[in-house]
Amino acid sequence: FQATDVGTQEAAVVADLQSAVTWLGRDIPPANSTSLPDGGPAQGSLTLTWKDRYGDANVTHQAAYTLVDTELRRTRDGVTHTVARNVTGVSFLRSGALVTVTITSPSLQFGSVQRAYLYQVRSTE
Repeated sequence: FQATDVGTQEAAVVADLQSAVTWLGRDIPPANSTSLPDGGPAQGSLTLTWKDRYGDANVTHQAAYTLVDTELRRTRDGVTHTVARNVTGVSFLRSGALVTVTITSPSLQFGSVQRAYLYQVRSTE
């Protein structure tokens, strides 16, 4: 492969990671509950629940993240879309109000790249 192939793939991986981080950053902080056991082992999927207030009503929302083949998918309130491609592994871990998300992506230059992101939920049940 040529040097431009490496640069193109690396740029795609970075863009995919940025997309995943953006969506996770929208959903994790307002969560009142998660599917993750506090202090338990890392999980391969994540479900979050929170409530938004609209006028006099509380509206419950749910978002779930799962890895399907090499796509990280987000299902929010029944609507599913891909938030990142080129993902070979994902894990979710909770310690109190902190959620650690670890994402692994392929890299022509390094074989694979693993990055961890830390988020804080509003409160946990």
